Amino acid sequence: MNFDSLTALAVRRQLTTALLDGRVQRTVLPDQSSLGLEIYANGVAHQLLLCAAPGRARAHLVESKLKRGVGGASPLLLLLRKYVRGSRLTRIYQPPLERILTFEFSYHLSDSDETGSVTLILETIGRQSNLILIDSADRIMDSYRRVGPGMSRYRQIVPHLDYVSPRPVERPPPSALNPTDLQLLATAKPTDPAWRILLDAAAGVSPLLARECVHRAGLPPLHPAAEVADWDPPLAALQDIVAAVESGPPEAWIAFVDGLPAAYAPYELTHYADREMRPSISVAITEFVSASGAPTLVADSDLRRALRRRLAEARRRAGAKLVALHRSADQGREADLLRESGELLLAHQTEIPPGASEIELNSIAIALNPRLTPVQNAGAYFKSYKSARTAAERTPLRLRKVELDLEFIEQTELDLTLAATDPELRAIEEVLAKTTTDAVPAKRSRRRRRSAAPPPAPANSTSTASPCSWVATPPRTTPSPSAAPFPTISGYTLAGFPAPTSSCVSPARSSPTPSSPPPPESPPSTAAPPPTATSKSTSPPAKTSVPSAVPAPARSPIAKSAPSASPLTTPNPPPTPADTADKSASTAPPPQF
Repeated sequence: MNFDSLTALAVRRQLTTALLDGRVQRTVLPDQSSLGLEIYANGVAHQLLLCAAPGRARAHLVESKLKRGVGGASPLLLLLRKYVRGSRLTRIYQPPLERILTFEFSYHLSDSDETGSVTLILETIGRQSNLILIDSADRIMDSYRRVGPGMSRYRQIVPHLDYVSPRPVERPPPSALNPTDLQLLATAKPTDPAWRILLDAAAGVSPLLARECVHRAGLPPLHPAAEVADWDPPLAALQDIVAAVESGPPEAWIAFVDGLPAAYAPYELTHYADREMRPSISVAITEFVSASGAPTLVADSDLRRALRRRLAEARRRAGAKLVALHRSADQGREADLLRESGELLLAHQTEIPPGASEIELNSIAIALNPRLTPVQNAGAYFKSYKSARTAAERTPLRLRKVELDLEFIEQTELDLTLAATDPELRAIEEVLAKTTTDAVPAKRSRRRRRSAAPPPAPANSTSTASPCSWVATPPRTTPSPSAAPFPTISGYTLAGFPAPTSSCVSPARSSPTPSSPPPPESPPSTAAPPPTATSKSTSPPAKTSVPSAVPAPARSPIAKSAPSASPLTTPNPPPTPADTADKSASTAPPPQF
C-alpha cells in the first residue's frame, strides 16, 4: 500500500470539503477490520470507508453503498451506533506529516438529553494499524485492536485508559532540511542508494516519494549516495512535492506495470512510464485496491470464528484464575492473624462460654463455631493458617504463569487479526492445539479403582496354604492324659504348626469314594472325630466351641483315614496279628456257664 503521510493529507483535504458538518446516517462493518459511515452532507449521501487492516489501512470515499459484512456487533460498533450514528462531523484533523486521521463528532442523545463529542482515530501505521474511539477527555472508549501491557510498554490501548499518540519520528520535516545534512548522511552511508538518504533524513517521506524525488533530480533509481555530487536537486524536488500537496490544487495519479495498478499518489509519478490521472485521490485508491489483487482477510470464516471463540474462552478462564489467585494472595497476608487467633483460643479456652459465636481476645474479634469446643475451633484456625501459608508460598509463581498465559492469548489474538489467508489461520489453529494440550492436561478421574479379586482356583487343583494363613481343621485330640492339647482357637489352627496327620491332601482329593462307608462319628463329649487332611478354604466353616481341657481316652497316635482313590492318599497300615486277635476277642460271644 502507498497510503503515506502525503496521501493521508490529500484524503483529509478531500473529506473536509465533502463531509464537514455532515450528519452520520449509518454505521456498518463491511468486514472485520473496516468501518463504513454514511454521511449526508451538501445534499449527497457519501460513503466513507475506514480500513485498519494491517498493510492495507486506508481512508477514502467509495461510490457504491456500503453493506454489512459481519454478522455480529462488536463492542466498538455498539458504541459507534450510540454516539456516532446521528451525530455531526465537526472536524477532520491530521497531525503534521503523520499517517493518522482524526474525525470529531458532536452528538446529542435524545433518550437521556446528553450532549458531548467523541473522536474516532484512524492510525494507518502498517501492522499496528487501528481504529480507536475516545471521549472528550481523551479516554479510550474502545478500539478495533486492543494493546495490553505485554504487547507495548510505550502505550496501551485498553478502554478507560488515556489515549497516547504513537511515538513521533525523530526527524526534521522536509522544509527544515538543507543539502549539508543530506551530504553528511550520505558520507555516513556511502553504499546506500540516494533515495534511501532522503527516506532516513526527513519525516513523512515514503519510499515511493523518495524514488520520485531522485528521478526528478535526474538520477538513476539505484544511484549510490556517495556518488551524488549535489543534493540540491533531490531536496528541491521533495520540498516542491510536499508544498503542492499541502496547498496546491488536488491531484491524483495511478501508475501501471504490465497493465496492472502498481502505485497511486497525490502527485504525478514521473518515474513510471505508464501513468494516468484520476478525478480524486479516493477514486485512485479504490481502483488500486480493487484491481491490485491484494489478499483480503477471511473475516467471517467458520475457522476464524471458532478460533476467536476459543481464545475468548481461554481469556475468560485465565481471568477467573487470576481473580482467584489474587484472593488467595489476600488470604495469605492474613495467615499470621489466623495463627494468632488459634493460639489465643487455646490460651483462653477456659474463659470461652459454651455455644459462643464470637469472642474478643487481646482486641481481636474471633468468630467461633457454636457447635465446636474451643480446642476444636482453635484446630480449625490452625488448619486455615496452614492453607493460607501454603497459598502465600505458591501464589506468586502461579500468578506469573497466569500472566504469561494472558500475554500469549493477547499475542495469538493479534496474530488471528493479522492472518490474511486460510493457511495462516490453520497455522494458528495448530499452535493453539499444541499449546492447549501442554497447558491443560486431561483431567484424571478421582474415583478409585477397585482392586480386582483374584480368579478362583480350579476345583481339582491342590491348594497349598501359606505359613501364616488360617485354615479350618477339627481340634486334635490328645494322645495321652499327660500330653498338652494341640493349640486351637474356636476350631481354627495355624497352618504353620505341625500337621496333626500325615495326610496333606485337599478335601476334593481325599473325599471317600461312593462305595466306601463314611467314617463313624464320635460323640463330642467323649472323643473328637479323627483328624482329616488340611487344606486352604476360601470360606471358614461354622464356628465351633473351644474343646474341653479334660483328656480323652488314650488312642493310637496314628489315625485311620478313609480309603481314597487318589494316588496322593496315604494307604492304611496293614493289620497286625495282635490287632486281629484283639478284634476277634472283642467280637466273640460271651462264654456260657
